[in-house]
Amino acid sequence: MTTGYGYKGWLGLAEESTFGTGIATPTDFFEIVSENLVFEQSQVSKPHLRSASRHIKMKSKKTVSGTITLSVGWTGYALLFKHILGSAGTQTGTGPWTHPMVLTDDLPVGLTLWINRDHVAVTGNSLFRFVGCQINKATLKVEADDLMMLELDIVGTDSDLVATQTPTFVVHDPISWDELTLASTQLNSVVTTLNTFELTVDNKLDVDRFVLGQQTRIGFGRTGPREVTLKSDIEWGLNATVMHPHSLYRSQAAFFWTTVFSDGTHTMTFTAPNAFASAGDPVNDDPGKLIIPMEADAYRNTADNDELTLDLVDNTDLT
Repeated sequence: MTTGYGYKGWLGLAEESTFGTGIATPTDFFEIVSENLVFEQSQVSKPHLRSASRHIKMKSKKTVSGTITLSVGWTGYALLFKHILGSAGTQTGTGPWTHPMVLTDDLPVGLTLWINRDHVAVTGNSLFRFVGCQINKATLKVEADDLMMLELDIVGTDSDLVATQTPTFVVHDPISWDELTLASTQLNSVVTTLNTFELTVDNKLDVDRFVLGQQTRIGFGRTGPREVTLKSDIEWGLNATVMHPHSLYRSQAAFFWTTVFSDGTHTMTFTAPNAFASAGDPVNDDPGKLIIPMEADAYRNTADNDELTLDLVDNTDLT
């Protein structure tokens, strides 16, 4: 046994057919930037009279929670977006494949996740496996001089330590900040230059579903409607229609937000057809360029679950 090192970390996953029933072997492996996924259970003290010492106790609920951060690529990540949004739609193509992804009332059944914390060096059953996992919130961010980053807030039901798995990674072809398609990034059909882009899907999962006689969660479901938000820093005056982002905020009128990334072969198109700006006045807190911190909330357009779509053309075959 030797010391484990973080640089050997990776994420494995497999889709569950029954919620909370762990899968034996990962089907997909991903390189990661960081993770802090943990299992928690403790002894809960129940104070009684008679003694100054704690002496009455019981086991607490079992929980799994934490954040995994990855850079997004053109191969393999359709599976993650499926579990963020709900459905990958009907796949077409023969490579690259087209996935018309949409939101759904219910998320897919669940995921079994494996986190490698250098299990080969540590030896024995030292690979962390987490079962009954779903994505409570996902935040996608793109900034200049950086890759497209994805933060996944994970919740799950249970965890154990299992034997070594040998990862087989797909070619990691990360999406870069300079792959944003300027002409196709529009606010209400007006081409708009973005300094940053951030998309958050908060699934509002119910993490407190416990019943008597069972230490693990029985499932998740939602505590309320999901929240989809979009944010971008936009230079005041840079775009052809100078006042456009600001006027969308001041008018409180619905608008259409489209952001597109492409490397010439693959594309990723985020569309919010019924967005309302929640921030849009420029701020002046230093002598440099003035920035509009544009924020918008996505609402249902004409039917349930249509506040956001993702049209993804990539190298992932989900069949």
